[in-house]
Amino acid sequence: FTYEKYAIDLTCNNMMGIHNSWLLLAYWTCDQRAHILIKCLKYHLKQQGVIDGASWYLTSYALCLMVIAFLQEKKVLPNLQEG
Repeated sequence: FTYEKYAIDLTCNNMMGIHNSWLLLAYWTCDQRAHILIKCLKYHLKQQGVIDGASWYLTSYALCLMVIAFLQEKKVLPNLQEG
């Protein structure tokens, strides 16, 4: 929902959301370029109206996963979920 000008996503009794947030943070600490790239892409895609999870478009989290997968393919980021 939106409170004034801020979009807010609340999670209650769902530990998966917390684990996902920690995983994203772990990737950002591996290489700050990943975080910078995502911030730039989010800004550009929001301007184009592509990122809007409430309207069934691309969510910010989905964008993060796609960028992480791309950077793993290019050997910029490691796979932190491998055993």
